[in-house]
Amino acid sequence: IVYAAEQCGLKVKLMAPTGRAAKRLSSSSGREAETIHKALEAELHENGEAYFNKNQSDTLSEDIIIVDEASMMDVVLFHSLLSALKEGTHLILVGDVDQLPPVGPGNPLKAIIESEMAPVVRLNHIFRQEEGSGIIENAVLIREVKYCCPDENGDFQILYTDSEDDAFHKIMTLCWHFHYADEDNKLKMQVLSPMYKGACGVDHLNASIQKVVQGSDHLPFPFAVGDKVMQRRNDYEKKVYNGDVGIVWAVNENKLFVRYYEKEIEYTRAEWGDLQLAYASTVHKSQGSEYDTIIFALLPEQRIMLQRNLLYTGITRARKKTILVTTESALSQAISSTRTQHRYSLLLPLIKGMNHE
Repeated sequence: IVYAAEQCGLKVKLMAPTGRAAKRLSSSSGREAETIHKALEAELHENGEAYFNKNQSDTLSEDIIIVDEASMMDVVLFHSLLSALKEGTHLILVGDVDQLPPVGPGNPLKAIIESEMAPVVRLNHIFRQEEGSGIIENAVLIREVKYCCPDENGDFQILYTDSEDDAFHKIMTLCWHFHYADEDNKLKMQVLSPMYKGACGVDHLNASIQKVVQGSDHLPFPFAVGDKVMQRRNDYEKKVYNGDVGIVWAVNENKLFVRYYEKEIEYTRAEWGDLQLAYASTVHKSQGSEYDTIIFALLPEQRIMLQRNLLYTGITRARKKTILVTTESALSQAISSTRTQHRYSLLLPLIKGMNHE
């Protein structure tokens, strides 16, 4: 699409909801891609609310806007994006409605597809993993409400467990086996869990993996050199956004420095609360990202979060290998459950109302 547009002399802008998704879009397209917030020139007002300098009064100049991972956009951000488009701009949304809905309100991508007012192309070939990958096969099975099964090549593995403590030990063994502590592997691997609490929750896993990486649980500061960390909120001045992942390269009692992709960000001691360890992450926080290897905890103790779109989103974050640590009952519940998919939004009825007029 980008190549065809450029041949016609049209200007194209690529964007995505998160920094990681934007970086992946840039590397796969060979063109610059930005977060939606950066593209709309977001600033933070004194009242704590975001303001976009690109809006109805000062629109984006490009002829075609392509948004990847569009399923992550909530209705508020989508409204801001639409408001910044000039008359005649073509908007192309690329996303997967079988993944988790946005963290914020609404589900614009799903509403637009259901409205049948916009042209929709459904892509059936998955390029993230190799042809015949067990990850692809199991993603299809999950969408069709069928049970997962390991593949012969080991791309998709299921490790059954009989308790949360046993699952925790299995995950820690896997981290050791795949050398998660090695510098080259920290950004290529990811441990996923649906929840923060519990033995296999994000908080406990992060603390345990940090101890292995650093060789001690008696550290002078919450973060140490080499730690994998995640930004917890949008910071428009620093230009780092919620979900961005980096590596700590220097820390003292007053300051901490994190390397994100090609940029380095300084944090004062008062700003350390904007960061959290990222060896383990929730599935929601991983959306828009991809890794070579995913280790995914899915257990009965997390029953409130066990749902099909969470399972589907988690296993498809991997390019090469997904290892699911679970029980038969938890896996069965996740595949069969769709209870959290409905969103209360007026976007779809409003679009349909416009159509009737």
